[in-house]
Amino acid sequence: MLSGASSAERYGLAADAARVEGYCDGETAAELRASFRLVDDERGNVTLRVTPFADVVKGGVRTMPTAVVAVDLAESYEVREREAGLRAVEGLLR
Repeated sequence: MLSGASSAERYGLAADAARVEGYCDGETAAELRASFRLVDDERGNVTLRVTPFADVVKGGVRTMPTAVVAVDLAESYEVREREAGLRAVEGLLR
């Protein structure tokens, strides 16, 4: 899963300690749900994006490809997130 602070910094966004968002595979999502007793709640402060792409390994740390995060941000309804994603996508296309 991605670290919130480093991901926020990478895309020029402020980290929000009251809100957690991350990517993981299905197995990890099940472990997190069990360990932290997570339940589906649209008003919740934790968002897990379950994807098969979360198994990319860099330096022994599971991470998400930059392009996946950039496109995800570019589709956000939040203006700052969308702009950060569009900048990242544009940078990748150069």
